[in-house]
Amino acid sequence: MSAVGPSTYAPDDTAADSAVIAAINTAVDTAPSAPTITARTRRDPALDMLRSAALARVVLWHTFAAAWMMSIAAMPVMFFVAGTLLPTDGGLRIHRAVVLRRGRRLLLPLWAYAATVGFALIVTGHRLTLGQLPGIASWIVPLADPTDASWHGGWLSNHLWYLRAYLWLLLLAPVLGWLARHLRTALVLFVATIAALELSAAAHIAFLGSGTGRIIVGDIVAYGLFAVLGIAYTQHRVRAAELGRGRLAVAAVLAAAATWGFAVTRGLPAGGINASYPAIVLCGLAWLFGLGAVEAPVRRLAGVDRIGRASAWISGRALTIYLWHPAAIVVARSVLRGSGPLWALELTAIVVALTAIAVLTVGRIEDIAARRSVPAPRGAVSRDVRIRGALPAVAFLATSALVLSAAVPRLLEPAVDAAGGVAAALVPPSYREALSDDAFDNQGPTEMATGTPDALGAAPGDTTGAVPAGSLPVDDAPTGTKPPQLTPAPAPAGPALPPGADFTGRSAELQTALDAWLAARPAVHAVSVSVIHEGREWTGQAVRAAGGQVGATYAVAGEAPFQTGDEFAIASITKTFTAALVLGEVEKGTISLDEPVPDLDGLEGLNAELGITPHQLLQHASGLVNYTAADDYAVRAFTPTEAVAMSMRTPRLSVPGAAVHYANTNYLYLGLLLEHVTGRPYRELAEGLLISAGLADSKVDVPDHPGWVGFSSGSISSNVGDLARWGAALFTPGRVLSAAGVEQLTTIRDHNLALGTWPICPCWKDKATGVRNYTAIGHQAEMGAFNWYPRLGVSVAARMDPPSAEAGAHAATLGMALGDVFQRPSAPAAPAAPAAPAAPAASTTEPSIRG
Repeated sequence: MSAVGPSTYAPDDTAADSAVIAAINTAVDTAPSAPTITARTRRDPALDMLRSAALARVVLWHTFAAAWMMSIAAMPVMFFVAGTLLPTDGGLRIHRAVVLRRGRRLLLPLWAYAATVGFALIVTGHRLTLGQLPGIASWIVPLADPTDASWHGGWLSNHLWYLRAYLWLLLLAPVLGWLARHLRTALVLFVATIAALELSAAAHIAFLGSGTGRIIVGDIVAYGLFAVLGIAYTQHRVRAAELGRGRLAVAAVLAAAATWGFAVTRGLPAGGINASYPAIVLCGLAWLFGLGAVEAPVRRLAGVDRIGRASAWISGRALTIYLWHPAAIVVARSVLRGSGPLWALELTAIVVALTAIAVLTVGRIEDIAARRSVPAPRGAVSRDVRIRGALPAVAFLATSALVLSAAVPRLLEPAVDAAGGVAAALVPPSYREALSDDAFDNQGPTEMATGTPDALGAAPGDTTGAVPAGSLPVDDAPTGTKPPQLTPAPAPAGPALPPGADFTGRSAELQTALDAWLAARPAVHAVSVSVIHEGREWTGQAVRAAGGQVGATYAVAGEAPFQTGDEFAIASITKTFTAALVLGEVEKGTISLDEPVPDLDGLEGLNAELGITPHQLLQHASGLVNYTAADDYAVRAFTPTEAVAMSMRTPRLSVPGAAVHYANTNYLYLGLLLEHVTGRPYRELAEGLLISAGLADSKVDVPDHPGWVGFSSGSISSNVGDLARWGAALFTPGRVLSAAGVEQLTTIRDHNLALGTWPICPCWKDKATGVRNYTAIGHQAEMGAFNWYPRLGVSVAARMDPPSAEAGAHAATLGMALGDVFQRPSAPAAPAAPAAPAAPAASTTEPSIRG
C-alpha cells in the first residue's frame, strides 16, 4: 500500500510493470525542484520520516486515547505522503497496472490479518450467519469498512477504515491527478463538498447526511484533498520555496485558528477533531502548511543517517505495523492495568515489543505482495526458502489468534482499578469507533421480566423482590439475571421538613453528606450534583484526592475533572425528553398509546405483522433488538430510519409486549413517529421542549455519527443544574405535562415499569389500593443520572467520574443520602461546624445555592 509502503517504485518490481514503473519514476525524478531521493533506496528520507512520525502518533493514540493527540494531524500527513506516491498520468493502462500492483500489496497482508481475527472468532465459539456474509466480503476487498464482531468490541477492526479509504483513492487516482493539475478549481470543489456534507448532516439529508455513502464520500473528500496536495507537490512542482515560507507560516496559523474557531462555534460531536470532517481538513492544513514552512530543517533532520535508516525501516513495514498494532495493544492492556507515568512507559514498551514481533514474523508478507526479492540462505533451494519462511508466519498467526481469544474478553471486562473500585471496561479509541461507538447502547436498566405481578410487593425498606435500580445495563444479559439491590441507610428519626422550607442551614449538611457518600465509594473519583427542593437549588462537588493530587480519570489526558456547570452529553437520559414529547402528543390525540405505530416513511409494511405500539416502545417491550445487534449492522453511519429498519428485519427477542429488552431502537422509532404526526423535525421539537422547560444550559446535538444514532435516543447535552430542573419540571403536573401525563409517566404497570422512566427501589405495593410505590423514579446513563424522589419532593441530578455501568446505582444511593438530609429537623440559625467526612478521601469545592 503506497500510503505505508516504499516512497517510490522499487527497482525490483516485476518485468510486467517495469515499463510503467520506469516511465513514472523518470517523470518524477527528473521534475524540476524534485525532493532529494537517495540513490541506493530511491526513497525520499523526509517523506519517510513524516510517515513514520505520523504512524507513531497513530499507535500512541490507539494506546492511550489522550485527547490532545487528536490535534496532531497524523492521517492527513499519511494521505499526503500517499499522494506523493500515487501515479496519475499515463492513461488507462498505467492506472490498471498501478491498481493491480498496489491492490496486491494492500490485500495480501490484510488477508493474513483477517485470517487471524477469523480464527480467533471461531476459537471463542462464535459462528457466522448468512446475514454476515456481506460483512465478511469487506474483509476480503475493503470497499466498505470491514465489519467488526461483538466479541472484540471493535478493537481489531475499527482501524481498517484507513485501508478502505486508501483503496477508494487508488481507484480514483486519475480524477485526483486531474484535480492536482487544476489545483485552484480543486480547492473550491473540496471546500464546497465539505460544506455540503456538514449541512446535509444537520438536515438529515439521505446519503450525504448519513449512511455509508456519507462516510465514503467524506473520506474521499477530506483525505483526498491531502492526496491531491501530495500529487501536486511531487508531480506538479508545487513547492514550499515557490509558495513562500512566510506565507505558509501565516496560512498555518490561520488554519489552526480556524480549527479552534470551528470547534468552539460548531462543536466537535464525538469530543475530538477526528469526529468532524471540517475539523480534520482545517487541522490537517495547519500541520501541512506548518511543515512546508520548515521544510529545509525537516529535510536536514531526515538526512541524519540513523534517523534516515529508522524511518526507511518503519516505512518499509508500515502496513504490517498499522495492521497489527491494535492486537498488540489488546494483549498489553489486558495484562497491564494501571495509570501514571511508569505504567504508560511499561505499556508503550510492551506494545512496541509485540508489534516488532509481528513485523519480524509476518512483515515479509509485504515483500511477497510487492514481489520484492527475498535473499536466500547460501545453498538453499527456492522451495526450501518459501517453506522455511512461511513456517514462522503460520505459527505466529495461529498463536496470535489463540492469544487474542483470551486477551480480548479480559480487556473488555471491567477490572479493579488502582483505588480498589470497579473501573469501566475499555473501549477502542480509533477514529471510527470514537464516532460510531454506540456509547449509549448499554446504558439503561437491565431486562426486568420478572413474570410475577407482585414483584414489587415488598414492604417499605425491604428490597426483596424489588425492581433493581442502576443495574448493569447490558442489552443481551441473561434473562432473569438480577443485580444487587440498593439498600440505603435508614433515615434518622425526626419530623419531616415542613412545607415551604428552603436550604437555609442545609448547605453544610448536604456537602457533608456528599463527602461521606464519596468517601465510601472508592470506584467514584469525582462527583458533581444538583438538588432542587421547594423551588430552591443546591449545587455541590466532591473530588477524591490522593497525595494532594486530583485522582479523577474523566479526562484521559490528565486534565482536572469537570466542574458543576460543565456541559456534557446526557446520552440515554434524552429518552425522558422523547417520552415527554410522546405523552404530550397523546394528550393532543395525535398518538394513541395502544394502537400499532402506523407506516412511516422508509418503514412501510414492517410493523404490519409485529403490531408494535407506542406503549411498548416507551417501555422497551417491543421485542426489537438494538440496532447495533441487528443482522446488517456495520460500523458506518445510519439514519434513524435505517437503524430502525435493520432492527425490525432482525429476528425479535420476544413477542411485542411480552418482556423488556432495553434498546435504543425503541426510542429512535418514537422519534420518527413524532416527526410523522407533527410534521416537524425531532430537533425542533426537542429544542422547543428545552425552551418551555427553562433549560437554558441544554441543547440538542444532532448530527449522528457512523455506527451511532443519537437522534431521539441520545442527542441532548446538558449539565447537572439543568438536569435537576428538568426532573422538577417533568414530574410536576402542569409544568411539562398535565396531571394525566405525569401519571402516565410515573405509574408502574406491566413489567413493573412506567412509560419512559425507571423506578428506584426499595419498592412496595399498597395493599389497600394495589398502587406500586418506589423510592425514586428517573433515568440513568453511564456518566450519571437524574431522579425524582416523590415523598421528599426532591429532584437530584449527578454526574460522576469515571463513567461506568454502575453510575445509575451510584446516583440512586447518592440521592437517598442527600434526601435523608431533608428528613431531619432544620438546623439552628447558627449551626455548628459540620462534621468531618467519614474518611479523609474526599476534598470539596465550595457549594452554591440558587433561589
